[in-house]
Amino acid sequence: MSDKASIALPILPLRDIVVFPHMIVPLFVGREKSIKALEAVMAEEKQIILVTQTEADIEDPDADGLHRVGTVGSILQLLKLPDGAVKVLVEGGERVELNMDSLSAQDGYLTVEATPMVQTGDLGADTEALATTTVQQFEQYLKLNKKIASEVLNAIEQVDESDKIADMIASHLSVKIEEKQELLEILDVHERLENQKCHVELVVGADMAERALAISDGMILPVGLSMGGYVAMEMARRAPDRIAGLALLNTTCRIDSAAHRRQREQAIKLAHSDRFKGVTRHLLPRLLSPDAVHDPQI
Repeated sequence: MSDKASIALPILPLRDIVVFPHMIVPLFVGREKSIKALEAVMAEEKQIILVTQTEADIEDPDADGLHRVGTVGSILQLLKLPDGAVKVLVEGGERVELNMDSLSAQDGYLTVEATPMVQTGDLGADTEALATTTVQQFEQYLKLNKKIASEVLNAIEQVDESDKIADMIASHLSVKIEEKQELLEILDVHERLENQKCHVELVVGADMAERALAISDGMILPVGLSMGGYVAMEMARRAPDRIAGLALLNTTCRIDSAAHRRQREQAIKLAHSDRFKGVTRHLLPRLLSPDAVHDPQI
């Protein structure tokens, strides 16, 4: 929440899309109430609350049929189509929490009071490092998802703000509407980036496992080091009858703990500063025994 005053605006219910801040998207609108709401805002400040329905097939949603968190959308362009529908180009703005007790229908469309929501969490060096890592992994994700234009990565790479990076990536993830709504509702930027990174890693890891399995049609023994352990375990999950054994080195089947995540992000920052030897020294105690760490021959 924030100290900003609440606002009252018409609502544009969305069936199968979640609009994030900074997201520009065309929408096709055919419901009478929605068209009237658009016409009303075009005559004033051209702002409308974009909120996703809880069920896409609800024709006339009420308070129970709408999520509590949406965005303030700015109307960039509106075009009336020959069939009576409307094509509208919108840009998502700040997150808002809807006060459903104030929901009302007037002049043939829905209006509601909403309170701007403030993002939380540390936006310092750790989050910046996580944002950089997430963008790098998103690049691999784009290579697997041909539906996303390559220009998307170029646009993201031009952005410095971690919160904006998080929202831009979230808007292009191929996940269920419910999962996108959850991302919209996460106010902690670091948590939101971590959530996205995990999703991207799963998709990329699954592709690597599939390609590794395709190398041979016989029995295999996957060896996974660190994050390669995720790929090895995915191979075992996909083809258990072909696994002769499984070697997992310095890895885990669990999501990174907060401590491990900080260690990983510190290593990433050292690598980006061209201090690769520093990364090696940082990792050696986790890879070797205490005696081996101080062995000059090693």
